[in-house]
Amino acid sequence: MKAITDVGEIKKIFIGALAYLENKKEEVNNLNVFPVPDGDTGTNMYLTMHSAIKTIEESEPKNFTEFAEALSKGALLGARGNSGVILSQIFRGISVGMHGKGAVDGAVLSECFKIGTEIAYKAVKKPVKGTILTVMDGISEGAEEALKKKNDMYFVLEQSINAGQIALDETPNLLPVLKEAGVVDAGGYGLLIILEGMYKTAMGQSLVVDTQDIVIDSPIVDQTYHNIDDIKYTYCTEFIILDPKVDNEILRNKLDDPDIGDSLVTIVAEGIAKVHIHSNVPGKVLDYALSVGNVTNIKIENMKEQFLAKSKKIEKKPIKFKDYGFVMVVPGIGLADIAKSMGVDAVLDGGQTMNPSTHDIQQAIDAVPAKVVYVFPNNKNIILSAEQTIALNNYKKIVVVPSVNIQQGFTSILAFNEEKNSRENLLLMKEAFNTVDTGAITYAVRDTKNNGLKIKKDQILAIRGNSIIAAKNTIDEAVDEYLKQAYDDNEIMTIYYGDKVSEAEANKLKERIESKYKDLDVLVYEGKQPVYFYFLSLE
Repeated sequence: MKAITDVGEIKKIFIGALAYLENKKEEVNNLNVFPVPDGDTGTNMYLTMHSAIKTIEESEPKNFTEFAEALSKGALLGARGNSGVILSQIFRGISVGMHGKGAVDGAVLSECFKIGTEIAYKAVKKPVKGTILTVMDGISEGAEEALKKKNDMYFVLEQSINAGQIALDETPNLLPVLKEAGVVDAGGYGLLIILEGMYKTAMGQSLVVDTQDIVIDSPIVDQTYHNIDDIKYTYCTEFIILDPKVDNEILRNKLDDPDIGDSLVTIVAEGIAKVHIHSNVPGKVLDYALSVGNVTNIKIENMKEQFLAKSKKIEKKPIKFKDYGFVMVVPGIGLADIAKSMGVDAVLDGGQTMNPSTHDIQQAIDAVPAKVVYVFPNNKNIILSAEQTIALNNYKKIVVVPSVNIQQGFTSILAFNEEKNSRENLLLMKEAFNTVDTGAITYAVRDTKNNGLKIKKDQILAIRGNSIIAAKNTIDEAVDEYLKQAYDDNEIMTIYYGDKVSEAEANKLKERIESKYKDLDVLVYEGKQPVYFYFLSLE
């Protein structure tokens, strides 16, 4: 019987799996069924697993139980997107199966996969065949069959991967949209990459990426100050840059400047950079970061305030909780301003290209001093992450309003009635979804087939609801097709224009639509959203 008896070995295997996923995550992203520039399944799974590994590194587990607890906690808090949430639930099942064990043999691994499958299914309200769950079924069944032959951890893992591959190859036959696009399920492929990374590492293959790989990054410990005058730079600033355009040397040389700050730590691995710096000009630091990539996980703390608070020199006043509050995920600065004007207490930057994690959403909820907090994900790939926060709160009631786009979010919040209870308001807001027809205009990133359409790279796509309805050569043609299919004697059309569209262009579109649809009142707002030229709504 071959088994892992050293917790350090199991940690090494999971770290290797993350490194392998890092190398392959763009392959996973490219399997996105929609040919729009928002494929992020691989990135979501990578960041979810990275959070798990980071938590394991910080906790320094001494046995399998401690490892299991850190794995589950880190994955849950870092879960991003549907694929990330499901992966976190699979890890939770692995954690349950590993808990209390002194070794991981074939029987334990098979049990881990079995429980992981069961818990993952429970996380999805309406499981669909042909997804990551189907692949997990194959993995679990493969492990069970392998165990009948021999109780060998490595053999069971190998056979599980083989069975999972068969299940993955079958996904296009189970889900027509995959077959039409000519791809397999992205989440299932990502899951197999993780297991393959585990197996390759277990077999002795080195999968560490770069000399200072972010997957084994130790937590940054800020220095202790004994006097407030010792704090030369006030703001402890941390963030992550996704797909940075510069390497670690360039990034460090740019920020390693006494005019900017000190205590600089930069780590760049393929596809991600982590930055920590003490600075008096965090805005200047972030401006540079935004010029070289997409920025997320921003944390800025005033160290002087922290010092005084610890020294009991600040009298903390009790926070008065109001009856209700709102958290909303928005994909653009202009849309964030609109949300705030509608009474939203906390706004999270995120959307198709960057799904906030469960931890990000939890932090936003914590920042709202309310007994009941309504969360608007505004994206179908963020709903599961938002729902995970419900179990993490024991002093606030969390109500997740399952809005799938920003237009639904804005419409549903207008339906809120403070005289109703949370259950009644949730029903009112969900009913409001039906009062608005939503559209979006973007571009294709590859040739493919979808919804019966032959789509060419760089064509302009018209999306209605969750379906691509047209592939055109110009933005105007795509907008016209949306109106042709969606307009039904509506009274109001709202246009939110993105960061690649000028105000003049948006107003020209408004005038053209109003000249054609005489009874339609067109409203134009600056959304500043990336990826999408326009978000549209009719009501």
